Amino acid sequence: MKKYFKALPGWSSRKLIWLIIAAGIFMRVELYRTNLVDIDEYFSSYNIENFRITEVFEPSGRDQAYNQAQPTGFLIIENIIVKLFGPGKYMLRLFPFLCGIFSVLLFYKVAVLYCEPAAVPVALLFFAVSQQLIRYSSIIKSYSCDVLIVLILLLGIKDLQEKPLNRLRAILWGAAGSAAMWISHAAILVLPGLGLVLILDTIRKKEEGKLGNLLLLSSVLAINLVFVYHAGLNALAGSKGGLCYWQDHFLSFKINGLADLELYANALWNGFKTARVLPYAIAISMCAAGGIYMFVKRRRDFFYLISPVLFTVTASVLGKYPFYERLILFLVPIIIIFIAEGVGRVIKNRIAFYPGIILAALLIFGTSREAKDLLLDPAAQFDPIERYVSAKWRAGDILYTYYPANPASAGNFCSIGKTGLVLFVYAPDTVGYFNQEGKYNAVNDQAWNNPARDNQIWIGFFNVDVNKEKEILAGFDKGGVKVDRITASGRVFYLYKRKTA
Repeated sequence: MKKYFKALPGWSSRKLIWLIIAAGIFMRVELYRTNLVDIDEYFSSYNIENFRITEVFEPSGRDQAYNQAQPTGFLIIENIIVKLFGPGKYMLRLFPFLCGIFSVLLFYKVAVLYCEPAAVPVALLFFAVSQQLIRYSSIIKSYSCDVLIVLILLLGIKDLQEKPLNRLRAILWGAAGSAAMWISHAAILVLPGLGLVLILDTIRKKEEGKLGNLLLLSSVLAINLVFVYHAGLNALAGSKGGLCYWQDHFLSFKINGLADLELYANALWNGFKTARVLPYAIAISMCAAGGIYMFVKRRRDFFYLISPVLFTVTASVLGKYPFYERLILFLVPIIIIFIAEGVGRVIKNRIAFYPGIILAALLIFGTSREAKDLLLDPAAQFDPIERYVSAKWRAGDILYTYYPANPASAGNFCSIGKTGLVLFVYAPDTVGYFNQEGKYNAVNDQAWNNPARDNQIWIGFFNVDVNKEKEILAGFDKGGVKVDRITASGRVFYLYKRKTA
């Protein structure tokens, strides 16, 4: 068996590599074709349809409607696509989908630069069949874009490290990094870490000319960050409602007891699970082995890879960025590289060769099986409510949602607005819309007088309040007929139809 693996230099046969890439692209295309629309995507579609590019330049920044904290550049690109090609779900998902496709191709280049040859196909396979990476390539969110941007930055830092840096290249890379900040929030967390490692390495080598141009590049990025902040990050960072929603997913170095330690461990565990390399016990062991090996043998590459993780953890500790699954999807390529590096080292060890092959086979089997399950049954990723809404949704339907108190929404009243997927009303109880007869009647009249005569009305309660639920439903009972009720995960959704004459 050893001779067989030696016959494939580093397992890096071109046919094998392209077979893995083709498999990864096929899986993303298939899910793009079959994936259902989840409830959260309805919220994103509203932002995209109603976003005005001129809002970027308003001093107050733009409103992060409906808790959808999407990057400004991402919304601009999506808005342009919708205006050019229409608002169907395939068009709304086109940009994340293309990011997912290009990520597979780009990850191979990243793996070649950061992995030992024996680990390259292993890393590429894990990336290609990662359930989360496949899933978020077909969702109207910026997470797939985050992954692509981070891969570009990991390639870019190598280019800056290995090639001479003159003033023109510094400005060009500054422009590229600036664009990345507008398109992806992840870039704001990744760039400082990568830049710090490169600057320290340049100081160590005493390359004074290059250091000056790196500082110029850093200045361009810092100035751009000010504009990005005023174009949206200020509203996001100051959102009390958003901070309240994510409060259980911020890390803390203040551990006062077992409960705090458990919370910290769970956050890190859930973060690692985002990579979806199974079984987790083996994956964690290989990740640790790969990290240790890189720290010993290729320390600069290790710090390039670990710096985004450290800066993300720091941002979470400071209460600025939740350390939670999909929000840290951009760290998955880094985790996969460490896991693959560990697998590669074990396989190259003569004593551990056969156990290493078994461990690699288990990881490949477990990870591929989860991807297969996602493709065979895309609805399985949703909870019962999301599956039900996706199955029963009709064009022209209206979705009302009732959220728990949201300080950031106080004083705001959003009327029904047409989007590509949904007619939508957001009704937080802070203002008490349903307590004020005039406002309630305005909402109710718009619901039942919609031109789409066969439209259905959905009422979703995200935090069950029995008294408020009865009050709101009593109003809807006047104009419609309750068809169904479904509950899951502390949420309740009702389906209403118009009363017939």
